[in-house]
Amino acid sequence: MRTRGRAVLAVAALWLAAGGLTACRKAAVEAETEAVAGFTALAVPDTLFQSGDLVFRRGRSAASDLVLLCEDEPVYSHVGLLAHTSDGWRVVHAAPDEAEARGRYDRVVAEPPADFWLPQRCRAGGVYRLPLTEAERELLNTEALRLAADGRPFDHRFDERDTAAFYCTELICFLYTRIGLDPSQGRRTRDRLIPFTPPLILPGHLLACPDLQTIWRFPETYGGD
Repeated sequence: MRTRGRAVLAVAALWLAAGGLTACRKAAVEAETEAVAGFTALAVPDTLFQSGDLVFRRGRSAASDLVLLCEDEPVYSHVGLLAHTSDGWRVVHAAPDEAEARGRYDRVVAEPPADFWLPQRCRAGGVYRLPLTEAERELLNTEALRLAADGRPFDHRFDERDTAAFYCTELICFLYTRIGLDPSQGRRTRDRLIPFTPPLILPGHLLACPDLQTIWRFPETYGGD
């Protein structure tokens, strides 16, 4: 798996550097808006949620498959953070090739959990929790919504040193540093075959945190596959 992961990272890095995500945006939007027969609505148990919970999904896109191939034990391909608003729960996440409310692509967005887990995008998902104080949850909530309101861009360079832009796991780690925690515990995947490939934080690095508790999850049968 490690050999295959390095090979996939090499292909992914070249593809991203060449603007592959931008090139496939039209196809991705068309696929998501297309009517899909046989999908069932997901009953979201929002009474179980707390601010700061980590929300994962296993996506359907080619980019999601690339992420999964990079994992030693692939489970999820994308992650966001739960935040509460006056209009209900929102998942704050750095979303490549998804438009936010103002129609801009590749931004940090805040959307309802049901939209985050739309069956057109998602095969499986779950909610996980780290033990936090109420004050820590409140700070995560505030900071996450602030970044979404700012519309911070997606980090296509995957560079943790640049906090003006974020990819999904980078966003989570950045937010948690605000309360002095690192859910990745320093785990990174680096492709040594390509010098310009930065160390990457994968969803599996967060999922491997020993303090992470499973709150709720739904299986890969979701969506009619």
